[in-house]
Amino acid sequence: MKSLTNLLLLDIDGTILPELGTDPENFDDALTILELNCKYLAKLCLHYQVEIQIISSWCTDTIWMENGHIAYDEYKLTLDKRYYEFEYNAFRIIKNHLDPYIKSLSCGNKRKDIKLARQNKTVGNIIVFEDSDYSDTVNPNDRSFYIKSEGYFTPHIRAKMQEIYNY
Repeated sequence: MKSLTNLLLLDIDGTILPELGTDPENFDDALTILELNCKYLAKLCLHYQVEIQIISSWCTDTIWMENGHIAYDEYKLTLDKRYYEFEYNAFRIIKNHLDPYIKSLSCGNKRKDIKLARQNKTVGNIIVFEDSDYSDTVNPNDRSFYIKSEGYFTPHIRAKMQEIYNY
């Protein structure tokens, strides 16, 4: 019997990319934290056979899947805004560390994404990793869990993820 694939429904802003405001002075700090978060997630994905579905608002106007890999809307870079340069650098960090594990993007409705993942019989444990409260969309009895994040992997979050994927 084929083992079930674990799934991480992953938000970006406020979850693995801390929201430090739009002040360019904070951009480098946010990218450093993002890189550390992505390195940890890549280890988690490798160790626990986890696939990622990005459920971020980035899926509607910033990134898409192209030939099985995430791609960025580089048109934004022509707008000559410092924020888009920051966003592109964040995308490159995510792509560099997580691209092999990213299998799909949001359909545009996070609640529907979660519902569809829970109905998928080929999925093992599901973690919804979000900065907004989606605790009402999961049920540990069907191996779906919610973990709230505020942009950083605390020891508590790491321990909880390991506990769930070892379940």
